[in-house]
Amino acid sequence: MKTSAAFFIGVLFFAGYCKGQTNVYHPFKHEGGEWNILLGEGSSEPFDTVYSLENFTSYGDTIIEGKTFFKYGVLGSYNFLREDTLNRKIYLLKNYPEPEEFLLYDFNLEAGESATTSIEFINYPDAFVKAVDSILIDTTYRRRLNIKYTSSNWPFGSDTVSDSTYWIEGIGSTNTICRTSLGCGFELPQFRKLICYKENSILKYSDLLPWYTCDSILIPQYPIGINEMAADNRINIYPNPVTNELFIQIENATDENEYILYLYDITGSILNRLPLQSSLINQIQLSNYSMGIYVAKIDVNGKIKLIEKIIKN
Repeated sequence: MKTSAAFFIGVLFFAGYCKGQTNVYHPFKHEGGEWNILLGEGSSEPFDTVYSLENFTSYGDTIIEGKTFFKYGVLGSYNFLREDTLNRKIYLLKNYPEPEEFLLYDFNLEAGESATTSIEFINYPDAFVKAVDSILIDTTYRRRLNIKYTSSNWPFGSDTVSDSTYWIEGIGSTNTICRTSLGCGFELPQFRKLICYKENSILKYSDLLPWYTCDSILIPQYPIGINEMAADNRINIYPNPVTNELFIQIENATDENEYILYLYDITGSILNRLPLQSSLINQIQLSNYSMGIYVAKIDVNGKIKLIEKIIKN
C-alpha cells in the first residue's frame, strides 16, 4: 500500500514538474541560433520535387528606433525579430512598404483560440490553435502550439486542411522562417519545413527522414519524367502501373554504352541496381515489392538519362 501511494505521489510530482517547465518561458537564442529549412518546388513527394536547403543564423541584438531586435538570416542579409519575454510574444519587423512591426508568435494562446493575429496566418481566416502541449528540448519542456488551417494548393489542385504546423518556444514555427522583406508567404515554394535547430552548433531539435540530413539532400535532384535520350534511341518502360513484371526497352541501343537501372523507394533509398542489356527487352521482377510508388532512374555511361515514377499495384 505504501509502495502504491509513493508511486502515485511520484507520478503527480513528475506531472507537476512537466507542467511547471512549460510555465517558464524559454526565450529565443539571440546569437548562435541556427535554423535549417528544407524547401521544395513541386508536390510533397520526394521525387516529384526539386529540393534545396536554406540556413538562418541569429547574430545578436541591434537597436532600431529605440527598440531591441535580434538579427537572423545569412551574414550581411538580416531579418529582425523583437521578443517581448514578459508577454511571451515575438514581433517581425517588415520593411516594405515602410518599417512596421507585426505579431509573429503569441505563446499565450490556448487551444481553440484564433491564430490569425499572427502574420504567419494572417491570410488564413480559419487558422486556430488545435492543441497545446510541451516538447522536451535538452532537459526542459517548452510550450508547443499546434496550428490548424486550410492551405491553398492553387494552381495545383483543391485546398487542403493542414495541422502539421507547430510553434515551439525559443525555436519558432516548424513551417517556415519569416523574412523582414517578404513576410511569411510559406506556400511559395510549395513545401517548407524546419528540419533542424541548433544552438552554438549543438543540435537541439530535428525532424528528419532517411532522404535528407540537416545539411544535405540524399536523393537525386531532377524533375520526374525526364527522358534525355535522342528520339531514335528512346528508353521505354512499361507497363505503368505495374503488377508483377516491368519491361525496359532501349531502342537502337549499342553495346558500346553501359546502361544501369537504379530503383528507389519513396524515401529515396536504393532498392536495386541492375545492368540493362542493350540488345534485349529487359524484364524486371517486382512481384516481391509492396504496393506503392517507386522511382526508376537509368544512367547511360554514368549520366542520368531517365527518371520515371513507377506505380506498383
